[in-house]
Amino acid sequence: MNRASVSGKGTVGRSLAAFVLAASVGACSPGVSSKKLEIVPINAKGDQKSEKSAPVANWFTKDPARDGVEGASSDRAYELLGPAQGAPVIVAVVDGGVDINHEDLRDIIWTNPGEIPDNGIDDDGNGFVDDVHGWNFLGSKDGQGNAVDIDQTTLEVTRELVRMKKLKATTEAAGGALTAEQRAYLDEVQKKVTDERTLAQKVLTENEGIRDSLRPQYDVLASLLNKELADVTADDVTALATATAEQQAAKDAFLKILTDNKLTAVGRVFRRIDYYGDEVKYYFNEDFDPRKEIVGDDLSDFANRNYGNNDVKGPDSNHGSHCSGIIAAVRDNGLGINGVADNVRIMPVRAVPNGDEYDKDIANAVRYAVDNGAKIISMSFGKGYSPYKAQEDEAFRYAAAHGVLMVHAAGNDSADNDTAKNFPNRRQITQGAYEITSWLEVGASSAEKGESLPAEFSNYGMNSVDLFSPGVDLLSTVADGKYDTYSGTSMATPVVSGVAALILSRYPDLRGDDLRRLLARSVRSYDGLKVLRPTDGEDAPLVPFFKLSITGGLIDAVAAVETLQAQRR
Repeated sequence: MNRASVSGKGTVGRSLAAFVLAASVGACSPGVSSKKLEIVPINAKGDQKSEKSAPVANWFTKDPARDGVEGASSDRAYELLGPAQGAPVIVAVVDGGVDINHEDLRDIIWTNPGEIPDNGIDDDGNGFVDDVHGWNFLGSKDGQGNAVDIDQTTLEVTRELVRMKKLKATTEAAGGALTAEQRAYLDEVQKKVTDERTLAQKVLTENEGIRDSLRPQYDVLASLLNKELADVTADDVTALATATAEQQAAKDAFLKILTDNKLTAVGRVFRRIDYYGDEVKYYFNEDFDPRKEIVGDDLSDFANRNYGNNDVKGPDSNHGSHCSGIIAAVRDNGLGINGVADNVRIMPVRAVPNGDEYDKDIANAVRYAVDNGAKIISMSFGKGYSPYKAQEDEAFRYAAAHGVLMVHAAGNDSADNDTAKNFPNRRQITQGAYEITSWLEVGASSAEKGESLPAEFSNYGMNSVDLFSPGVDLLSTVADGKYDTYSGTSMATPVVSGVAALILSRYPDLRGDDLRRLLARSVRSYDGLKVLRPTDGEDAPLVPFFKLSITGGLIDAVAAVETLQAQRR
């Protein structure tokens, strides 16, 4: 899913980091690059909440020549395309949920034409009762028929540790012993879980101490600040006009604590506490198993597909809503943002919790999307372990055979995916050297051409990542009718999905592998451009941008349209 390792460099292999990297020294773990970046956790969805404004409103749809930013040029592509013809393109967003009532999304949410809402009947016979706007594979219903959903869960490495410990116990109880390979794997996952849990507890304790040291100073200054402690900044305190010696002493002490810990805002401390608290309480907790209580299924039984409920929003739909808005938020309606594509229906398929996704849910989400008409599947999630990859691969092959394009986020570990473990991926472990040809792996880029064009957090790979796409400081829709700015390969992926949908809505005969080849062959290339490789420190030698991906370029909607039109003349 969603979170990278605490170091931000994949020590656990979680491929989509939930961190903001800020230029100061802080709670860094071993393995952080020489950039000396503080790791500031934000959320568990593979995205990073920005602390600055986007350079140009809706920059990810803009054009470098016209607007001066390295957007996808999708706005300009409309000038080359005629009106959309025929039915909207269905794009499945496999994620943590989507706010289907958001003002900028509600008009572009997929509706199942064969299902009558809320009658408790599987009207279309697809095995899912009342799946009017998609499906949720992370839930069930209680005795009164109310939806019950999984929110937090463990990481896959923790689940693998639990599985291997059980295997060891049952094997030894039968008089046997683990093989050398099994023992080595058990030792590996045990070390990863122990190390990460220990580090999380250390950082949590440190930040709880900072919070607690600020609290008495805040209590003295609260009437002057008129805001909660978590919302206070250094500038707020500096600007205070104190009236008593006690207040002045509290002001001085407050600012010293922030300075000593290289902080400009208290909110950063609270976010760390939330994040690392979750790591300790949920992600590395071997005793935490919400799925057992809520779903109660066998994770190895991939024939079991008709579980879950129709609550497609779920308890945390910020990430899925953000991705959906990037793809297709209603254009030119005077609200929020313009999505990339204009003739789209978003199919929400909830399968990504706060924690690592389950292979079984992803496989079933992909099959559900294909069987219900999706032509593009946008997948902003990933992890470092995949115990049922072979079964999950079958679902991806199923999608490919039905002409579906799969767009997947490369991850936010600043890692080389040619060597790092990052799942899911296009490589089929049971099919020899076979790779899915309708799969696009997407890295994240910034708005400015130059050495920082590849996002500093983005994974890359000359043989594994297809192209880069806008993924830094993207404003989009989030839960409960709001908007927010995030960064991540999670954001770069729906930009590509949107460009693919924009083209498919005008050329509906294209299959997934056609779209993949078109987008890959029409990237915006910058010959001679040298950039800072995400793995490296700021003082490292620059490398050619073309060496960071298979195509060596950025998504470019105009180039794709021009290429396609030239082919069809």
